[in-house]
Amino acid sequence: MDIRKLVYETLINDATLCALLAEGAKSVYTTYSEDAGTYPVVVVSLVDDVPELHADNKEIASLIRFQVTIITEDAEYNAIESLVKKDMLDLGAMRALTTEYRDNQHFRVLQFRIPNLV
Repeated sequence: MDIRKLVYETLINDATLCALLAEGAKSVYTTYSEDAGTYPVVVVSLVDDVPELHADNKEIASLIRFQVTIITEDAEYNAIESLVKKDMLDLGAMRALTTEYRDNQHFRVLQFRIPNLV
């Protein structure tokens, strides 16, 4: 499962979410966002993919943890966060944690987990 691609496609196909981003679907990035210039943007990245279940000395399932980071200039990300959470729950992901920090912009980090059959 290419989780970045799956999450990316889910987010860019959410018209309500894209309407809240600086440049619509162009404001959704995978792995990292070079200086986007305009905000808010969303960045999707893989955190880890760890073996979860083995049988007959083979991995049969893994647990993928991925991250959706919302970057804004004004910390107004509640509406975007709600839509991202809904989209991820619709994919079958469970939220693992939420945190935030500030650098030159405001960052809201949402991590999710999703099982993957190998």
